[in-house]
Amino acid sequence: MENNILQSWEANAAHWNAAIDNKELLSRQLVTNEAIINAVLNTGAKTIVDVGCGEGWLCRALQQKGIQTYGIDGTAELVALARSKDAHGRYDCISFQSLVAADEGWQHQYDAVVINFALYEEAQTEELLSVLRNAVHAAGCLIIQTLHPCFFLKEGISYQSQWLTEDWAGLQRPFAQPYRWFYRTMSDWIKAIQLNGWQLKTILEPLHPETKKAASLILIANVGA
Repeated sequence: MENNILQSWEANAAHWNAAIDNKELLSRQLVTNEAIINAVLNTGAKTIVDVGCGEGWLCRALQQKGIQTYGIDGTAELVALARSKDAHGRYDCISFQSLVAADEGWQHQYDAVVINFALYEEAQTEELLSVLRNAVHAAGCLIIQTLHPCFFLKEGISYQSQWLTEDWAGLQRPFAQPYRWFYRTMSDWIKAIQLNGWQLKTILEPLHPETKKAASLILIANVGA
């Protein structure tokens, strides 16, 4: 399944980059970009690894706050874009499947692992959460931002964890090649974190300033005993 997701992102990397550069994703501009930046700052982290970094916007934003960053993404074109925009940054093209398969520890350990709208799989997401414990030191944390589970209720989708299709609808550019991704309920997000070596500490639900509805879900956890 990850191959289909990566193929879709490779096909749409240029459109995605343009959408980010031109600030076309309103919810990101109004809510979620600031929300993830503040979540990281509030942990006091000084070093982070951004897993699923895309074109690297979050790494660059956190560097401006004095945080050292390392970006990882499985989409080669997005990693190339991240490097072109941040000559002094560190970015590697590594798929989540490769991270899970290696599971041999990390060259460096970080204060935090940050995953911003980048978890699409079912079983592999849980495997990834487990191995990412090795990326942080004993006092490190995990910070996830994802779509709020209530987001799709308006679409008439039943409230249960299930596979859905991302067809890029609503974006201004001619995105193509839909992919399947795994939607989780709130309780299943909590289970995925707590059953894979993390202790959930904080749940944040940033509100859209206009609709007053939850724009995203942020989960912050520490390494479990």
